[in-house]
Amino acid sequence: MDCIGLFRRLLLALRLGVPAYGFVKVLFASLIFTSFALASDIPSGQNAVNPPTRFDFDGDRKADLAVFRPLEGVWYISNSASQGMSAFQFGANGDLPVASDYDGDGKADVAVYRAGVWYRLFSADFTVDAVSFGLAADSPTPADFDGDGKSDIGVFRPSTGTWYRIASSNSAVSAVRFGTSGDIPVPGDYDGDRKADIDLFRPSDGTWHRLNSTDGGYSATQFGALGDRPILGDFDGDGRSDLAVWRPSTGVWYIIRSSDSNYFIAAFGLPNDIPVAADYDGDGKTDIAVYRPSDGIWHRINSSNGAYQATAWGISTDMPVAGDSWPVQGQPSFSCDYYASPTGAASGNGTSTAPWDLQTAFGKTSQITNGKTLCLKGGTYNGKFRSRLVNAIVRSAPGEAARLDGYRTTTLTTAINSTQKTFTLGDASNFLVGGADDIAIGGEIIKIFARSGNSITDSLRGASNSLNGAEPHAAGSLVVTGGDTLYIEGSRTVYRDLEILNSRPSRDGNIENQGIGRGSGVVVVGDRNTLINLVVHDNLNGIFTSSASSNTEIYGCLVYNNGVHSRDGGTTENGHGHGLYLENNAGYSRVYEDIVLNTFNLGTQGYGVTGPYMGGDFVGSAFANSGAPLGKFGDVNRRNFNFIIGPDSQRSPTAVIRNSHFYHPASSNGYLMSFGYGAGVTTGTITDNYFVGGGTLITIGSATNASITGNKFYSSRSGAQYTVIPAGLSYNWNHNTYFGAAGRNVFGVSGSSLMQFPNWKTATGFDAASTATSAAMPDTVIVRPNSYQPGRANVIIYSYSGSSTATIDLSSIGLVNGQSFTIRNAQNYYGPAVATGTFNAASPTIAVSLSGAAATVATPAGYSYTPATTCPQFCPMIVVPN
Repeated sequence: MDCIGLFRRLLLALRLGVPAYGFVKVLFASLIFTSFALASDIPSGQNAVNPPTRFDFDGDRKADLAVFRPLEGVWYISNSASQGMSAFQFGANGDLPVASDYDGDGKADVAVYRAGVWYRLFSADFTVDAVSFGLAADSPTPADFDGDGKSDIGVFRPSTGTWYRIASSNSAVSAVRFGTSGDIPVPGDYDGDRKADIDLFRPSDGTWHRLNSTDGGYSATQFGALGDRPILGDFDGDGRSDLAVWRPSTGVWYIIRSSDSNYFIAAFGLPNDIPVAADYDGDGKTDIAVYRPSDGIWHRINSSNGAYQATAWGISTDMPVAGDSWPVQGQPSFSCDYYASPTGAASGNGTSTAPWDLQTAFGKTSQITNGKTLCLKGGTYNGKFRSRLVNAIVRSAPGEAARLDGYRTTTLTTAINSTQKTFTLGDASNFLVGGADDIAIGGEIIKIFARSGNSITDSLRGASNSLNGAEPHAAGSLVVTGGDTLYIEGSRTVYRDLEILNSRPSRDGNIENQGIGRGSGVVVVGDRNTLINLVVHDNLNGIFTSSASSNTEIYGCLVYNNGVHSRDGGTTENGHGHGLYLENNAGYSRVYEDIVLNTFNLGTQGYGVTGPYMGGDFVGSAFANSGAPLGKFGDVNRRNFNFIIGPDSQRSPTAVIRNSHFYHPASSNGYLMSFGYGAGVTTGTITDNYFVGGGTLITIGSATNASITGNKFYSSRSGAQYTVIPAGLSYNWNHNTYFGAAGRNVFGVSGSSLMQFPNWKTATGFDAASTATSAAMPDTVIVRPNSYQPGRANVIIYSYSGSSTATIDLSSIGLVNGQSFTIRNAQNYYGPAVATGTFNAASPTIAVSLSGAAATVATPAGYSYTPATTCPQFCPMIVVPN
C-alpha cells in the first residue's frame, strides 16, 4: 500500500477528528505554525530530471483527476498510477485549493489558501504547516520561481499590482510591482530556464505581460479578448509554457505554440465548463480538458493520440483542483470569533447569544487579535467608538448590515451657568469608558474629565472650537456626544462592510458646533490599518488619517455628503469638511477603488497644515462634484477642488495617481486636481486618468519631477482650462488625449495667455505623441472589479452622446453563473436600485438606464437642499452581489 493510501486508512480507522478550522489533525504529522515555514529540504540530486507534472499526486508523471469539495472540506483524488481513490479532510468552505509540489518529491501536495494563510500537507513526510503570507483578496500564485524544483509560496495583490513570494531555496521574501487591478496572474516557465516567470493576462484588452526570469526582459503580446480565460500549459512539449486562452462564450481554445509560434485552435467545451488543462496521458504535453460542473464529468483530448475521454469525478459544487483560475463559489465564507450588538452589554462574553456592546468589544485587545474576527450584528450602534484592536478583523455579521451612527444625545437635567464644572446628564454612561469624552451644547464644547454615574464631576468649559466660549444652558438643553464616530488607535486591523454616518438633523455651523459636535466618520491614528467597502456619509470629514498614522489602505469605500457649512464671521456660507483628509508620518497611503462625491469642501486632500503627508497611491478611484451642496445658498454651479496633493508643512516625497476619475459639471468653474499644492511634491506620477468637465482640469504647483501620461481630458465649458502649469518644467508629459480641444485656447502656462494645442507643444516641449481632437469624449463605460469581494465592482459611465442607456459588461467581476446582483447608484446608494439581474456567463452584459434611479441624488442628512445629478454625463455605480 502506498503512503497516501496508508494515510487515508489511518484517517478513517483512527477517526482522529477535524478541528473547526478545517485541516487534519494527524498523530504522525508535525504541525508547524510560523510566519515563514521551514519545510524539510530534499537534496537537489533527488529532484526529477524534468520538472514535476502539475497536479500529479502519485508521482507517475501523469496529472490526476482531483476535486476539492468546499462544503465538506474534503479532497477526492483519482490516482492514475493505482487507479485507486484517496480522500483527505483538509480545508474548509471558502478555501482555495493550491496543490503543488512544495517539498520537491515529484508529487503534488494537498494545500489550501485561506484568507492570507497557506495550509500544506507534504507528501514526502506527511507533515503539515501553516504559513501566513498574503491577504484575503490576494490571488495565490504557487510556482517554482527560484528553480530549485520546489514550488514557492506566492501571491499577486490586485489592489497594488504587486507579486510577493517566499523562495523555498532560502526563505527570502521578494516583491515585484507588475500589473494592476483586474489582471490575472499566470506564472509559468515561458523562457525555458526552469524558473517560473512573472506573467499576467489583462482581460480588458486581451494582452499578456511578462517579465522573463532569464534576463528580466519585459514583453507584451496581444492574444485573447475580454471574457477569455488564460490557460497555463506546455501544449507542444518543448519545456516552455505556451500562451493559451479558452473562450467560454464559444468553447474555443486558442494556443500559440512556443516551439514554432504557430496557432492552434480547437473547439472543446461549453460556456459553463471550467478549463482544467494538464498532462493526463504522461507524454510531456498539456492536454485540452474541461470539467463540467453540471454533471461532474471531466472531458479531455489526449495529446498523445488525439483520443477523447470522459470521466465522472465530482459533483456540481466541487472545485476541480487542476483549474488554473478557480471559479468563485458565491460570496467567500468567513467565520465570526466574537460578536458585538447594538443591544450588547459589557457583561457579555462575546458569543452570538451574549454579545458585547461595541465599545467593550473594541477594548478586548487580548482576545480579539491574531486574525480573530469581531462580527457586528445588524442594526444601528449610536455613539462615538474608540478601537484599540491589533491584528484583528471587524465586519458586519454574515447576512447582516451594521451601521455606526455618531449622533447620540442626552439632556441637561438642571440649568448651569457659564462657570459651573459639575452638572448632571440624563445619561452619561457613554462617557469615559474608552470612547467619547467631549459634549456639545449649542455652540459650546465641554471636555469631561471625571464622572460618577450620570454626574459630571470635573470638566473644562468653553473648550477649544467653542463658538462663543462658555455659555449658560437651561435645564433640558440637548447634549450631543462629541468626537469622531470610529476612532482607530490600534494597528494592523481590517474594518470592512460597515456603514458609518452621523444623522444629526442640522448642518449649520453658525448656530451649533458642527466640528466636534458632528465629528469625522473614521479617524485613523494607528499603523497599517485597512478600511474596506465602507459606506461613509454625512459626517464632518468622511475619513481622516492623522499625521501619526502610516500605511493606511482605504479600499472600495463610498464616501459622500460629508461636511458642514458656516459663514466664519463673514457673509458667505463656506463649506467645511472633506471626503478624504490624508496625513501620514511614514509609509504610504493606499487609496484604491474608492468613490468620493458631493462633499461640502474638498473631495480628497493629501495635505497637512503642520502635519506631514509622506505620499500615497491613488488607483482606480473617482472624485467628483465637491462643493455641490453649497448650491443651497444661491450659486448652484459653485464647486471646490476635487483633489489636492501637497502639504503646507513640508514637501511630500511622492504621489501616484493612476486609472482614476475626476469630474465636475461643465456648468461649474470647479477645479479637478491641484498637484504640488503648498510645499509641493518631489516626484509624481499621473497616468491613465480621466479629467472631465469643470473649469480647470489640472493645475501643477511645485513638483520637481513628474510623469503625466496616458490621460484623457475633456470639458465643453467655454473658457475652460485643461492645464495650468508653471513655465520651464521638464516633465515626461506625453501620450495624452485632449477631447474637444482642437482649435480652442485651453492650455495654460504661467506668464502666457491660454493657447491652442500646437502652441502648447512648442511652448512646453510636451505631448509630442499626444492627440487633440475637436470631438467630444466618446461614451465610455469603465468597470473596476473589487479585489476583496468577488462579484462587486465600481462602474463609471461617461455619456455625452445623449444616449438614454449604457451597457455594462459584468464578465470580469467574479459573479457566478446564476448569481443575482444589484446595481446601485453611488450618488444615492440606499435609494432605489438602478437595475437588478441574474448573471449569465453566456450573455454577461446588462443595459442600464441613465435616467430614473440612476439620476437620483441623496439629500445630505439635516439639510434642505439636494444637489443636481451628474448623470448621464458622469454616472458612478456600484455592482453588489446578492
